[in-house]
Amino acid sequence: MDEPVIDTHAHVTLCGEYLDPARYDADCREGNVAWVLDAGIHPDDFAARKAALSPAHGFVTRYHLGVALAPHEVERATPADLDWVEQILREEDPAAICEIGLEYAQQGEHRAAQRELFSSQLALAKKYDKPVFLHIRDAWDDARELVAASGVRRGAVHCFSGGVPEARAFLDLGFHLSFSGIVTFKNARPTQEAARFCPLDRVLTETDAPWLAPMPHRGQKNRSSWVRHTNRALATLRGLEEQAVHRAVRVNAEALLGLG
Repeated sequence: MDEPVIDTHAHVTLCGEYLDPARYDADCREGNVAWVLDAGIHPDDFAARKAALSPAHGFVTRYHLGVALAPHEVERATPADLDWVEQILREEDPAAICEIGLEYAQQGEHRAAQRELFSSQLALAKKYDKPVFLHIRDAWDDARELVAASGVRRGAVHCFSGGVPEARAFLDLGFHLSFSGIVTFKNARPTQEAARFCPLDRVLTETDAPWLAPMPHRGQKNRSSWVRHTNRALATLRGLEEQAVHRAVRVNAEALLGLG
């Protein structure tokens, strides 16, 4: 029997323009997707995502929710929003603080505010013992420094796009690396080298749907069932059977998130 696949980072409700939750779930079922971690961007999206992905709809796939103030939200984030994130952590027990980090490629003019926002949520992760999923673009050194200072050692670098030096820096902090469709792209050699370098027990995979569709679907709107293509690419890079990658990713992710 084929191993089920899992998607450790997607934005399911943002895929609604082309696959509403019912159709998304049907596609997951056809693709043997066991569960998906649905990432948060702002706490004001949590209630809507919780309602849309509720087990009451009879979905076959399990949807675990993250909550966060993503770095893209830095311009509108307020202290009250951080309080809201903490309230959700306290009352709703989400699976992870996801996604947080530093986005210098697009919002480099707000670096100081991003670092403050990131540090505040790392402190919440420490307080509530939650894994974190990190968004890092053009900010590897600052992100590593802030994570190291926080004492948080449970999490993953989401959509890992660095090379071996960046991989080593976060592996040394105890983190997992989550590879997306980027690893299937021909021009992504540093990330492919990192995928070979990363210990198998620290490897995760994801889609980041609706973005970053893997080959052979590059340029299309992504979906969780296509994580299989990323797993296949990893298996080829590492000289493994595809089923072994499916199994390792699921075991790693469920241990990280504390899923029974």
